[in-house]
Amino acid sequence: MPLLKPPFGSIVAIEMNTGEHRWRIPVGRGEHFPTIRQLGIREQLGFPARSWALVTKTVMIVVQMGYYGAPRIAQGTGRRVSDLFDFDPHLRVYDKATGEMLAEIPLPANATGSPITYMSNGKQYIVFPVGGGPLVEELLAIAL
Repeated sequence: MPLLKPPFGSIVAIEMNTGEHRWRIPVGRGEHFPTIRQLGIREQLGFPARSWALVTKTVMIVVQMGYYGAPRIAQGTGRRVSDLFDFDPHLRVYDKATGEMLAEIPLPANATGSPITYMSNGKQYIVFPVGGGPLVEELLAIAL
């Protein structure tokens, strides 16, 4: 078990005028620890990896990175590389004012970069990169 209590990875909303913490939400599940997996805990305990957030007028969209494996020597190049592995790949949408999760969308792989948003023909899109290492690299676009 980890030494610290959950959340192991989180996002905190801070009132910039006062410094008051408005809310704190765990990002991701804590199933990366074998003991937690054995206990069958399924609640959001947070995952200690990089998360990328995109804030709009009303919501916050969060995607998070997977984890890197142990460094290895790449065949034929002699370079040290680390493979990227997936863990709990989801896009999560939160109410910006309260931190309440509004949606959770499964993804084919964890994000490897920050999301962006754009409008086209009256429809809003969220785009971000996934993959890398042994995983297929691609850009995902999700329409809202």
